[in-house]
Amino acid sequence: MRYERVADIKYPVSKIGIATLGVQKIDHAWTLYDTYAEQGGNTFYTAHHYVKAEAVFAVTEFKGIVIR
Repeated sequence: MRYERVADIKYPVSKIGIATLGVQKIDHAWTLYDTYAEQGGNTFYTAHHYVKAEAVFAVTEFKGIVIR
């Protein structure tokens, strides 16, 4: 995975991101997100109008990365 520095972001971010649009079943989403993280991905695109997307990250800690 390739990373890039972004102003005001403490850690380098992966150049390949993953969108959370279309998350319907959280268990299926975690399988996809786990695979992405295992490959070094750490950039997630969320939006407040994505159905259930924010709920996936709102109450959990993902692979040691606290999503806020």
